[in-house]
Amino acid sequence: MNERSLSSWLTKLIPAVSAESSSFNITAKVHSVQACPQESRLILKLLFPAPPAAAAIIRLEEELEKACSISEVIIDQKIDNNSSLPKKDQKIDADSSLPGEDQEINKNSGLEREKYFAALMPWLLRHCQNQDALCYSWLQDSSLKYENGRLKIRVPANTTEIIVNQGYEWLERFIRDYAAFAAEIELTQGQDVLPVDSAPFLTAEIISSLEAQREERSKAEAEQGSDYGSGYGNGGWSSSNGQSNGNGRNKGKSRWDNCKWGYFSKKPWPITEVSAIDSDLDKVRLQAEIFDLDKMITKNGNLMVRFAVTDKLDSVSCRLFTAPEDEAAFDDLFRHGYVELEGRVKEDNYSKELVIDISGIRPLNRPLERADNAPEKRVELHIHSKMSAKDGLINVSDVVTRAAQFGHSAVALTDHGVVQGFPEAAETAAKLARKGKDIKLIYGLEGYLINDGDCVGWVLDEAELSQGFVSLQIVTTGSDPSLDRLVAVAAVHFEPDGLGGYRAGDKFSQLINPGITLDEDTKEQTGLSDAMLSAMPSALTILPVLLSFIDGLPVVGQDVITQLSFLRCEGFRTEPGSPRLKFNHSAVDTTKLAQKMLPDLPGYSQAQIAKALNIDNSAAPEAPAVNDAAAPKAPAANDAPAPKTADSNISAIPAHKTKAEHQAGSGGEIFAALLARSGCQSIAGLNEKFGRKSFEQMRQEKLKSSHIIILAAEEVGLYNLYRLVSLAHLEDFYYRPRIRKSWLEYFGTGIIKGAACSQGEVYRSVLDKYQKTGYDYDLTLANLSDPELLQLASAYDYLEVQPLTNTYYLLSDIEYPLRNEEDLKNLNHLVIELAKLVSRPVCATGDAHYLDKGDQIYRTILTNDLGFKTGENEAELYFRTTEEMLSEFSYLGEELAREIVISNSNMIADKIKPGLRPFPAGSFPPVVEQAEEVLNERIMKTALDIYGQDGQLPEAVEKRIKREMNSILDNGFAVMYYITSELVRKSNSDGYIVGSRGSVGSSLAATLCGITEVNPLPPHYVCPDCHYTEFDESGEYGSGYDLPPKDCPDCSVPMTREGQDIPFETFLGFDGDKQPDIDLNFSGVYQARAHRFIEEMFGKDYTFRAGTISGYAEKNSSAMVHNYYEEEGRPVRRAEIRRLASGISGVRRTTGQHPGGIVIVPRQYEIYDFTPIQYPADKSQSGVVTTHFDFNALHDTILKLDILGHDDPSMLKMLGDTTGVDVTNIPIPDPKVMSLFRSTEALGIPDEESSIGSAVIGLPEMGTFAARRMIAETKPARYYDLVQISGLSHGRGVWAGNAQDLIQDETCTLDEVIGCRDSIMTRLIYSGVPNKIAFDIMERVRKGKGLLPEQEEEMRACNIPEWYIESCQKIQYMFPKAHAVAYTISSLRIAWFKVYHPEAYYCSYFTVRAGELDSTLMCQAPHEVRKVRRELGSKGGRLDAREQKIYYILELIEEMQQREIDFLPISIKNSAANEFYSPGAGKIVPPLSAIPGVSAAQAEQIVQAREKTPFATQDDLSLRGNVGPAVLQALQEAGCLQDLPVSDQIDIFSLMEA
Repeated sequence: MNERSLSSWLTKLIPAVSAESSSFNITAKVHSVQACPQESRLILKLLFPAPPAAAAIIRLEEELEKACSISEVIIDQKIDNNSSLPKKDQKIDADSSLPGEDQEINKNSGLEREKYFAALMPWLLRHCQNQDALCYSWLQDSSLKYENGRLKIRVPANTTEIIVNQGYEWLERFIRDYAAFAAEIELTQGQDVLPVDSAPFLTAEIISSLEAQREERSKAEAEQGSDYGSGYGNGGWSSSNGQSNGNGRNKGKSRWDNCKWGYFSKKPWPITEVSAIDSDLDKVRLQAEIFDLDKMITKNGNLMVRFAVTDKLDSVSCRLFTAPEDEAAFDDLFRHGYVELEGRVKEDNYSKELVIDISGIRPLNRPLERADNAPEKRVELHIHSKMSAKDGLINVSDVVTRAAQFGHSAVALTDHGVVQGFPEAAETAAKLARKGKDIKLIYGLEGYLINDGDCVGWVLDEAELSQGFVSLQIVTTGSDPSLDRLVAVAAVHFEPDGLGGYRAGDKFSQLINPGITLDEDTKEQTGLSDAMLSAMPSALTILPVLLSFIDGLPVVGQDVITQLSFLRCEGFRTEPGSPRLKFNHSAVDTTKLAQKMLPDLPGYSQAQIAKALNIDNSAAPEAPAVNDAAAPKAPAANDAPAPKTADSNISAIPAHKTKAEHQAGSGGEIFAALLARSGCQSIAGLNEKFGRKSFEQMRQEKLKSSHIIILAAEEVGLYNLYRLVSLAHLEDFYYRPRIRKSWLEYFGTGIIKGAACSQGEVYRSVLDKYQKTGYDYDLTLANLSDPELLQLASAYDYLEVQPLTNTYYLLSDIEYPLRNEEDLKNLNHLVIELAKLVSRPVCATGDAHYLDKGDQIYRTILTNDLGFKTGENEAELYFRTTEEMLSEFSYLGEELAREIVISNSNMIADKIKPGLRPFPAGSFPPVVEQAEEVLNERIMKTALDIYGQDGQLPEAVEKRIKREMNSILDNGFAVMYYITSELVRKSNSDGYIVGSRGSVGSSLAATLCGITEVNPLPPHYVCPDCHYTEFDESGEYGSGYDLPPKDCPDCSVPMTREGQDIPFETFLGFDGDKQPDIDLNFSGVYQARAHRFIEEMFGKDYTFRAGTISGYAEKNSSAMVHNYYEEEGRPVRRAEIRRLASGISGVRRTTGQHPGGIVIVPRQYEIYDFTPIQYPADKSQSGVVTTHFDFNALHDTILKLDILGHDDPSMLKMLGDTTGVDVTNIPIPDPKVMSLFRSTEALGIPDEESSIGSAVIGLPEMGTFAARRMIAETKPARYYDLVQISGLSHGRGVWAGNAQDLIQDETCTLDEVIGCRDSIMTRLIYSGVPNKIAFDIMERVRKGKGLLPEQEEEMRACNIPEWYIESCQKIQYMFPKAHAVAYTISSLRIAWFKVYHPEAYYCSYFTVRAGELDSTLMCQAPHEVRKVRRELGSKGGRLDAREQKIYYILELIEEMQQREIDFLPISIKNSAANEFYSPGAGKIVPPLSAIPGVSAAQAEQIVQAREKTPFATQDDLSLRGNVGPAVLQALQEAGCLQDLPVSDQIDIFSLMEA
């Protein structure tokens, strides 16, 4: 465009602007105008005769923005060509003239630039705030200065890391493009120039979330009007009172009014679908679900709110700014979950994707979700949660909640092969029950069943027949172990006769009071009467005697599994919380054995078998055998009555005990005879002989597993389910946990078996017959009476059919290529007909893998990641309502559909005992004799040794001990204290001190019995000689270590200063009944020994490692979603990626073990009473067995010890051994050690040579980057300051934006801010707040729940300052003070060695971290070490975990070299295998394992060989040290072998030279 004066241009453009406006007084020419509609931005290039004033430029920009209703105007400033000043592209140097100019002009130009840039900051901040909030966050606190041709920007100290990581790309570009002069930028902090990488590494998503929102200034909106406040025409957001600050920000004014935020158009915009949002749209109105809420307070005090919305088809990000007072309202809105919003579609500058800038948002009633409105409702018996590894997509809690919302009476959880969702399901059901929504949980799984062949016996606990066996016979009231009862039991012990056979020995026989009235049929068959049995003992009285009689021997008998089932059911009828009586003995079924060995018998009653073996059975009545080979398997419990004893119908028994004993004796003789004939010596031998397959045989034969549904009907069934899951994971895991049919038979008591889906053996068998008949329905129907198929189907309690979509895959299946949907219907019809033939109900199940139909995308993405591509007919595996399921089976007719969908599923659910729990309620610590007595004695003895005077304790000590011991003893916690005390004492006696973690240091009892070194009493003095004690009650000291020195007034001895002022309530709760969690840091070297000690104390069968469950993390899930859309060639927004990733996150991937957790089961229980067991990640080679449930689920049920391995105890052990110093006697605090946090002088290093300004490098907890920054800002001087820093560095929401600001603003000091959770309670109590209220406040704050209004009032009433109350509201998580104290004690002990024994310190530090060291890095000259360290440091916060460790080590090496200590060369003759050692002052010898390529084990081999005889040659080293070529080369490259000849052979040329 032609250049024209600015004033004339303005007059023509906006005549409404007054001619007196300051904008008309700017002398400039308009060069060009560039409009950017999408950004609502105008760029006006002006030519100035001289550098313009920044204030004038800002006024002009604001006036143009207001007049043109544009979000942003940028004045691009150019110096007119006629000006004598340098142009934008010309560099200026103070020492040289510009072309054609003399030195005076150059000097004047420099002054003009200095003046111009000195005033430029407000203009830069104005645009930086709009375009790059991250840059704005540090630029607003910086200063500009033009000097020597460079624009120097001095930045604040606390933003260095952000700048180093993110660079200043925006600032450099903006000045280059729009400022009057170009200048090279240099960022400085003090005298240091910052190494800046100008390429940002933060993701676009994060930058987008930080980007400031520009308020809309559209005339159209103003004309359209608003139903919020007084409109929008004033150029800023209108608040509820119509006020605005006029700059697009409404600081301090809530914008919520009438349940909405912002404004909505009076003329509603049309509803837009999220998936329809594109760049062609401007304003949109959405009704959608809100998720992914993120909030932060910006530097200018506004609340930034970022979230996303979805219509379940697509998602989009949204953003807005508001007053901090609106935060709670947005939290409520997020919880509500569904909103209506209006806003403008914009492209985010960084992510380059569309976002919505919100102008108004309000809660909206969620559209009606699916409801189950059927008058009679179904029960889902087949559903998978996210615990179904890489398959299920429903959160466990959602399974239960949705079923309750549907109004279903029950729901089954049936994950693939695992039961890890049970605890969460039970917790969810309990929460619903408290809300009045009761729902029965059915605990089950979909197992992988494998046919392991014919089995005649079962081996448990390595029982051997060499010790004999017990023959068993029972008499019952009926055939159902769950409903009927024992009335008589007899057993005979058969012992070896010394001739290779067995003879009858001791006998046991007893009538039993069943506790129920006998029916007439039972009386007639048994000859027993109620009167006869009423005087008999109960089963629970007799069964312990029977267990003692059996004494772990194998049990034999006819239909032995049924007999054991009755005994187990009776044994599980103990009182809640009492140990159950289990009959899980090795067993042999004599009927099955006889069928194998005597195949030609007409029948297999005991009398028939005895006759065939020539055994006298004359006293026993005749009856048909239960398991007749020609007949199907015995009917299930819901069929016609079965025989009343394990040997079928027993007639009236005139002498009951005699008859039962005789049958037991006869059964034993039968087994002995059959065993002798078989030639086998063991039960395993019998199974091998008669066809039971071993694991290896099944693997070689590539046997396929089939699916089966297993439901626990009662407690014994749940126990048996856990046994089956454990066996499947421990013994038969092959790609998946497989359940042997033989084990299912043995542990089948209390279990309901369903035939499962199309992968079940019943469906597969029917499908196979259908295919073989050429898909002829009638012919297949006729073939269903096949005896093998009938026997197979009879093994199940119900059969399943599923919606047709579940089997659509069969239409394209290679093995069973069905033709059409009619074939699928025929198969379901055939399954129903088969069920009729075997008198089994059919249940329609959904096999649900996700909640709603629209959730299918989650599974599609998941299966795609696993390599399975979905076809056109993907199964619809969602949780169906009753109406939806009836619709799926409408082709069966209404009556039959209702039967299988509603009636039968409820019938199965009714068989499940209500109120089952995944593990017993209550706490079950192990029983240790005299634990309470020993613990009490130990505590009192230690207390008197420290504080006692004349056998009396100070009142404060005695009161605290009494308070704690009452809680510990009354709640059964003494055992845990005792065990932990024993463990710590054992470690200490072996020379390894133990550090405590968590809140255990809050317990004085724990301190006195040796569990922790942290003394929780208030700060006090105690005389080591006469035990005079004096407590400080001022509240001035956070730690007794900071008390001023003082001599004992009685004996003039310097008193010990102790006490960390930690309330006991933070450990066991206000009422002292919270389950204790004792975490201990053992030396990493000692951890395995500590675990073995626990195993030896309680037995291997009662100690297990705590299991963990790992699901897909958000990062994995996001990558999965991104890859899916990339492969599909479809674009996807980041918000949609986050939504889909959240649906996949948590899906179970694998299992593991807690790094130190070990659980202990009481001896009167089994682990299966609480959880199944497995190998971590199903890897048997790990040699570790873990709990199947995540250890957190069992936290309050069985005892868990956290025996963690840690570097600090290992380091202190090595330091003590090396120096001979008793680490427990190191003074804390030591003046020189405390000076390390402010200076390096104590190390002999001048402060000006320090890279960080302190000497905390290499100190545990204090040497991290985060802790260093805190230390640099706070300059800790007292011990309690370090405790505060430890708490602040581990908490969330406690430092940045909270304590840091308070300290910088000098509102309070480091020791006054809230650093640890316990300090809240103690400070409030000292201020007069009642104890219980103080405790409740601490608990809410530490969990990030803020304060209740009444709590704030109580605090103000006790003169708690406002800053303290506000600080409490910001906290998200707080660190326990006891944990912080334990850490700092350990850290200061190590620091003491750093000061007084430097060589020992560096040797121990490097030895403990040997795996992270590399000789090629550390054995270099100081300048090379410094160079490598600085190269790493230039990456700033982008260091990965390994690089960060290397950086820390290089820092320490650099410090060590500054102290004139250095490494000697690694030597094959002198270096140790894995330890650094010092041969003298200033010298350290690295170990062989520090050489890359030489492992710790290889180094040990070399040193062991060297100790026997020094190596003569490299060949000798290779031979005796077992050193391969690669290791030998590594040693050569490290310079270790320079003095070692290659070989001892002498060649001819050497002889000639001699």
